[in-house]
Amino acid sequence: MFVDIVSFTPLSEQLPSYDVMYILNRYFDDMGTIIKKNGGDINNFIGDAFLAAFGIDDKIDSVYRCTQAALQILEDVDKKKKVFLDNYNINFDVRVGVHYGEAIVGMLGNAGNQLVNLLTLLVEWKQLTRKLKPDY
Repeated sequence: MFVDIVSFTPLSEQLPSYDVMYILNRYFDDMGTIIKKNGGDINNFIGDAFLAAFGIDDKIDSVYRCTQAALQILEDVDKKKKVFLDNYNINFDVRVGVHYGEAIVGMLGNAGNQLVNLLTLLVEWKQLTRKLKPDY
C-alpha cells in the first residue's frame, strides 16, 4: 500500500516547520497504528509518503487486511479534516494506492545500515507517484 498527502509541498510551505513536523509525526503515528492493527508493517517513509506491506507473513487474507487498512486510513483522515482546517487553516487529504502481487523482499543497504526492502513495489511505487502527483 502506498499513501501520500495531497499537495504536501504547498501545504508545508504555508506552515512553520515545527507544525509541519508535528503534523507529519502525528499522522505517521496514527497511520502506523491502523496498519499494525490490520497486520501490516510500514516499510518505508519518503517525505510525506509511506509504503506499507501486507502478506509478508504469507497469511491468505492479506489483500483483505490491506483493503481494510486503506479504508480505515481514509475514514480517519476524513474525521480529522475539520481539525486541520480549524487549527492550521489547511485542507488535508491523502491518496491511497493498493498493489497486489509478488515482491522481492530482502535486506538492502550498506554494512550496519540495512533495512528490509520491497524492491518490486518500490519501482512500481515510483512509477505510480509520477502519475498521481505533480513534480514538487
